[in-house]
Formats: sequence, structure tokens, C-alpha cells
Amino acid sequence: MKGLIYLSPHVSWLEYGLRSRYAFESNNERDINIEVIGNPTGNESLITTTLDKYSRAVVVDHAASLLSAEKLLNLTKKYPRHLFLLVIHSPFDHIAQWKISPYIARILTTIETTANLWYASTRLTDVYALKALGYTRILYFPYPIWLCPNTEPKKVDPPSIVLAGRIDWVKGQASQIMAMRLLQKKLGVSCCKIFIGGYVHGYDNPRSYVNDFINIAQLTCDFRDVLPYNVWIDTLKQETSVLLQCSFLESFNYTSIDAAMCGRPFVGSCAIEFTPDEWCAIPGDPFDIAKVCENILNNYEKESQRARKLAEAIALRNNQQHVTLIKILLADDISS
Repeated sequence: MKGLIYLSPHVSWLEYGLRSRYAFESNNERDINIEVIGNPTGNESLITTTLDKYSRAVVVDHAASLLSAEKLLNLTKKYPRHLFLLVIHSPFDHIAQWKISPYIARILTTIETTANLWYASTRLTDVYALKALGYTRILYFPYPIWLCPNTEPKKVDPPSIVLAGRIDWVKGQASQIMAMRLLQKKLGVSCCKIFIGGYVHGYDNPRSYVNDFINIAQLTCDFRDVLPYNVWIDTLKQETSVLLQCSFLESFNYTSIDAAMCGRPFVGSCAIEFTPDEWCAIPGDPFDIAKVCENILNNYEKESQRARKLAEAIALRNNQQHVTLIKILLADDISS
């Protein structure tokens, strides 16, 4: 039996297994078993039990799952028939903030002499950079994408602007909150929603970081914690006109794809590689973010149709690439 095994550091990463299953099924591939092991640090016996079941497996240590580098290397020695990928989803400039650079440095010094271990990145630019520096065992790991059925998006009247994501300075949330207020003042946009959770360095109470800028901007908004995924999708379909995702750094940005597949345009940045030029704003510039959002609202029907087509094209591309990569790895034909 062949398998794709995800080691995932926290619950939200469990969705990767679901997205992989969708990618394989949408490409009529059903002979690979996909499993997710949450909290691998506390489930090391489960890792062993799971890997023992397979004749060949691709094991994805996603985002440095909190296993130590030494434990991952020990697994490569114990299971030479399996192939292990350390998949990093963060840009280089964000890795230090996540405190996983020692882990990555250890793996990069070992991969050239470990036959069944590869470093993988979800960012093509990072793959090219590492290869240019002389590393050879580097792979591009395309994000799999779940695509909801194409349904006619409900018209939201009055327009509703939504900001969502993890609390983090690289997300550019302060300037986007300012942009929301500018839209309220210029266009009379009365409905603004913010769904943010997680952490931010230097704040004991993460919500205070967002509340500070809501108060500075004098923004009237509905501020809630990040929503469960099914509720989030319903919110996009029923309560969202435009999503703000104008960040400084990104690995991929599933949130904008979620919006696009629901027929909702997003204001992105050059950090999101699939952002259409007309939706691309300068991160950290409230005026530019507000201007791009205003242009979308002024051409909303056309941009809404473009959103769904964009999501379908990115899903088709990524899912085909994802399935092809895993099949190549399982066939031990990495040279192709």
C-alpha cells in the first residue's frame, strides 16, 4: 500500500489532508491513501505505527511540525523505503520569526547525504534561490486546493469589505484597517468585518493589536475571531463583497483563493503570485489599497466573474502539479 502522510503541528493544518484528497480525486487518482497525524511531537508512536503499514510512503513534515531535526533524520534511517519531505511554507524573511531556522539549517546540511530526504518549499522563488546557491535536493511543493461547487454569489447590498487572517505584521493589517476607514469616509461603505486570530509578537493580548488600529482609524466594524472553515465559506458567499489581503509576505494565501472560488474579488499584493494586476495594491499604503478596492466595487459584476475563473485556473494548475509530484516520489522517479 502506498501513502501520503502529513505531520501537522496544529489542527488547522489538518485541512491539507482534505485538500490533497480533493486534488487526487479531481484528477481521478484514488489508489493512494492520505493520512494526517496531528501534533506529531505527542504522537511519535502513532507515526511509527502508521509508517509500518505502508510499502512506500511520502511523509510530509509540514512547516517543521515541531519534531526536532534529529527525530526526522532518525525516521529517515528507520524507514529507508519511505521518502521524507521537510516542507516549508514561509518566506525566508519570515522563517526567523517562526523560530525554525535552526531546524532548516540542520536539514539543509544533511539532505545531500540522506538519500530519502528532500527540502521542499511552497514558493518557487525560494526553490530557485536555494538551487542557485548550490543545493540540489530541493523540490517545489504545490499547495493542493479544494474548490467548492460554482454557485451564483449572493449580491451583498450595501457592499461589505472583509479583512481576515492571522495576526501578524507581515499581513499588513494596520494599513488595511486604515483603508477600510478611508472607504467608509469616501464611499459610505457602512459594512466592514474583521476576522482575525492567532498571535502577534510583543502583545500579551493579540486582539489588542487590532483593536488599537481600529480605534486609531475610528473604524466602525464587526470584529470577531477567525471562523471555522465551513462558516468562513458561508460568510464569503453571503456577507462579503471584497476581501482585503494586501500583505508584505506570503507563502501562497489560501484565504484569497477561498474568496475567489466564492466569486469574491480580493485586494492582494505582489506577495500573492496569482493576484491580477488590477487587484494588486501596495502593502502598507492605505490610499492605494482603498483605491484598488474602490475600482473593484465600481466594476463588480465583471470582477466577480473573474474571481471564480481565477480560482478554477489556479486549482486546476496546483492540483495537477501536486498529484504529479506525489506520484513521481512514490514511484521513486525523482529524476523526471
